[in-house]
Amino acid sequence: MDRAAIIANTTKKLTGPVLASYVYWLLQEAKKAGIDTLFFLARDGFMLKIIADTLCKEDFPAIKCKYLYCSRVSAKSDLFPDYIKQEGVKEANVGIVDSGWMGSIQRDINCDNITGFYFGMFGKGFQNCGKYRPYLFSHKKRWWWRFGFNANVFESLCSADHGMCVGYKKEDGMIVPVLSSNSPDSKLQIQALCDFMRKFCKQKLLSQDEVKKHLWRFFHNPTKEEVEVYGQISFAYDQQEQSFYPLADKEDVSIIKLIGRHSKRPYYWPAGTAVLLGYPLIIIRISRWIIEVYRNGKLDLSQARVRMRSGEF
Repeated sequence: MDRAAIIANTTKKLTGPVLASYVYWLLQEAKKAGIDTLFFLARDGFMLKIIADTLCKEDFPAIKCKYLYCSRVSAKSDLFPDYIKQEGVKEANVGIVDSGWMGSIQRDINCDNITGFYFGMFGKGFQNCGKYRPYLFSHKKRWWWRFGFNANVFESLCSADHGMCVGYKKEDGMIVPVLSSNSPDSKLQIQALCDFMRKFCKQKLLSQDEVKKHLWRFFHNPTKEEVEVYGQISFAYDQQEQSFYPLADKEDVSIIKLIGRHSKRPYYWPAGTAVLLGYPLIIIRISRWIIEVYRNGKLDLSQARVRMRSGEF
């Protein structure tokens, strides 16, 4: 299959159902909480908003969906407080939506009556900054699902069609975002998601266990076709986005460096790189399992063995 066909197929079987299930859940929770406006945070919220716009038309017409240009960098701007006030983020009955993982933007918004909806959270959130509502896992809810979750790959499935928000400026009496020129090549992913939502039906929604199963397969046992396409996505973990690397590539790297990540460059998708280089995935899984157990002492070894056999690592 060509690149477009692989993206379309992956969106139909994985990205679309997973993201739609998350968005449907958060819309239900927002409705129960009396929230009437949701702000989807750039950039992970771009495709989530596409899904929400479709779902709200039929099932949640009272909820307004808006897009908020922000980032960990732009939140440090002197104009950030004025921008979020202008957009109405601090008004009553408001929620924010993001992928995760620490809830730092919610902290920077600094509003004690706001609710943040997140796919997952690695941290506990911040005090006096409102409520944190994780979908798949948190430090309390299914905390063991955090182990082996690849946030870098997940974020790359949530494409946007613009660069990072690096700050704000005043223009014609309004505060507008300033975007970086590093715009991702995400047209195919966005188009595939729009096609998926046009044909969407509730029968395609997944349980949280099914969501986890789909993602863990993609994270840790991807096909070579999937890696050859999604591994080309450039990703930068640093806040300033100064150093971009592909999620997975054929750079000559020893299996020791790939497992331990002791290298000058990051390996965002260890399993994907292993597939491209022909390394046995079982070695990557066992090694990552040992590292996770070592780093997280509270992980029960019997649970870890079960998860190892199920392919989570």
